[in-house]
Amino acid sequence: MCRTFSFVIMNYGNISSTGQRFQAGYDTINSTNYFSIPLPDQNKLSKSSNVNVPGRWVFRVDGRSNEEIFYPYGDAEDEINPQSDDGSSPPIPLLQSFVYFGNTYDTIFVNNNGDLTFDKPLHQYNPDNFPAYSTRDIIAPLWTDINNGMEGTISYRQVTNGDILNRASKDINRYFPNLNFSASWVFIATWDKVPYYGYRESESTFQVVLVSDKKRSFTLMHYDYITYTQSAESGYDTNGSTVFYSIPVSDVTNLPYTSNVNVKGRWVFRVDNSSEVKGSCINTNSQALDSPSAAVCGIIPVNSSNGTVGGQNSSAVHWPWQASLYWYSGQTCGGSLINKEWVLSAAHCFNGQRNGFYLTVILGPKTQNKYDPSRISRSVKAVIKHPYYNPNTNDNDIALVRLSFPITFTDSIRPVCLAAEGSVFNSDTESWITTWRNISDGVPLPSPKIFQEVEVPVIGNRQCNCLYGVGSITDNMICAGLLKEGKDLCQGDSGGPMVSNQSSVWVQSGIVSFGSGCAQSEFPGVYTRVSRYQEWITYFTCSDPPGFVQFTSTGADPDYCYSCPGRPLLCNASAVVEQQKQLSAASISHNYMLSYFWLFLALASLFIM
Repeated sequence: MCRTFSFVIMNYGNISSTGQRFQAGYDTINSTNYFSIPLPDQNKLSKSSNVNVPGRWVFRVDGRSNEEIFYPYGDAEDEINPQSDDGSSPPIPLLQSFVYFGNTYDTIFVNNNGDLTFDKPLHQYNPDNFPAYSTRDIIAPLWTDINNGMEGTISYRQVTNGDILNRASKDINRYFPNLNFSASWVFIATWDKVPYYGYRESESTFQVVLVSDKKRSFTLMHYDYITYTQSAESGYDTNGSTVFYSIPVSDVTNLPYTSNVNVKGRWVFRVDNSSEVKGSCINTNSQALDSPSAAVCGIIPVNSSNGTVGGQNSSAVHWPWQASLYWYSGQTCGGSLINKEWVLSAAHCFNGQRNGFYLTVILGPKTQNKYDPSRISRSVKAVIKHPYYNPNTNDNDIALVRLSFPITFTDSIRPVCLAAEGSVFNSDTESWITTWRNISDGVPLPSPKIFQEVEVPVIGNRQCNCLYGVGSITDNMICAGLLKEGKDLCQGDSGGPMVSNQSSVWVQSGIVSFGSGCAQSEFPGVYTRVSRYQEWITYFTCSDPPGFVQFTSTGADPDYCYSCPGRPLLCNASAVVEQQKQLSAASISHNYMLSYFWLFLALASLFIM
C-alpha cells in the first residue's frame, strides 16, 4: 500500500479577544479524527504552539505518527502467528521472566485478536471493557475482532542483546528519568495490516513492546494506521481488575494521534508492582494537567444566574456539572461531572442491559434542544458499578461513568466538588437538586424543557428511618425533602447530584437513589451518601483527582435525639449539649494526637541524624 504524507500548518498573528466562543483545530467526517487547540481565549493563539514557534501549530493529517516509534518487525527474526480467525500463538517460553503487577510469568501468548495473555490463550473476539473484573491478566494494544486468515501478518520476537536493548533502555529512561534503567530483555509483538472480521479491505497496524530488567517491567503500545471499528478496547487489565487502564479515545482511529508521553501514537506504562502505579493510574513523565479538576470544582462562574427555586427554570451555567445520560436516544438518568473524563451517577441506572454501549452523556445545555450551542456529548467508555451495590436494598447505589474522551471546561461545563470522608450534613442543611425530568407524577417537563432546580433540606437518618421503616436507611444513604407535598426526589434525575454550598463552593452530598412516589407527603428523597465513597472514587480517577471538600455543620444535630413516634425518647435536651461537648472534645483530642505525632517525628529525626 502506497501512502502519501499530508500536513496542515496554522499560523497566527495578532488575534483580538471577542469574548465569543471560538474553535481552532481540525475535524473530520463523523469526528473520527480531530484536534481542538486547548486555549480559553483566542488572543492566546499568537503565543501558543505545538512546535516551539509562537503562533504556529503543525499537524500531520495523513494518519501516521510523526516519529518512527515502531521497533523492528517483519524480517527473518520474527516468528509468525498462524493465519486463522480468533487464533493464537503456541505457548511462547520467555527467555527471561516477566513481572506483571506482582505476578511472575515465564510463558506468553500472542492472540490474533490484538492482545497478550500469560496463562492461556484468549480466543474471545468481542472485547471486555476495562475494568473487566475477570480472572485474567491481559495486555491489549487493540483487542477487537481481527481475522488474519487471508490478509495481514501477526509476528513476534524476543531480544536479550544488541541495539534493540539499547533503544529500549533509552526510551524507558526518557519517560522515567529517575530510574537509571538498563533493559535486559525485550519482547515485540506486531499486528501488520491486519483486517477486521468481515471487512477484508480494512487494514490496521499496531505493536506492543514488553521491556524488563528482571525486576522492573514496562509496556509500550505503538499505533500506525488504525481503521474504524465499533467494538474495541486498548489498555491493560489484571486479575480482579485490581489495576487496569483503558486508553481514553473517542474511537480507535484516534489512537495514532494520542499519547501519554507526548509522542503521537505511543502509550507507555510501568506494569510491575511499583510505587509508580496508584490505583488504576500510571504516573509517567507526561505533561502536567493544564487545569486540574480539583482546582476548579464547585465554583460557579461570576456571570451566572442564580435561577429560581421550587422546581422553576434554572440556568445551566449555575449548575455546570449536571450531566444527562441517554440510552439510545431517550434520557434515562442524570449524573454529575467530577473531572475531565468521569461522571458520577447511581448504580441502579445501569441495571439490566445498560452498560457502556449505546449510552451518551450530554453536558452543558440549558434545554434538551439538541441544537443548544453549549451542548457537548460524549459516548461512554466504561461503566463501573460499586461491587457491593444491592438492588434490593439500594445500598451502595453508586456508579462511575467514564467518558470516551476528556472534555474541556467552560463556563457551562465544569466539575462539582465531592463531600470528603467524615463530612457532616446536619438536619435542615440547605441542599439543591436539579432536573430535566418529570415535575410531578406522570407529568413530564413541558416544552421547551428548560433545566429545573429545587431547594430541599436534609432530613436526618434517624427520622428518615422512622418514615421508611427502621433498617431501610443505611449509613451509606442521606435523606432530603420537605415533609409536605411539593418538593422532593421526583424533581431530580435518578443518578443526579444533591449539592450544598460551603464558603461559595458547591459540594455534592448525595446521588439521587430512590423515594416513594413523587414528592409525597412524609416520604423524603433518599440519596447515596457521597462522603462514604471517597477512597473508591479516588481509586478510579487518580490521574485527575476530583476535588474532595470536608463539609461541616455547626451546632448539634437535632436528629441525634430523634425517636420514631410512639417510641421512648432517646435523649433529652442535656444530651444534645453533651453531644456538642463530645464533638468539641473529639476535635481537641485529635489536635493533641497530631501534636504528639509531630513531636515524635521531630525527636526520631534527632536520633536518626
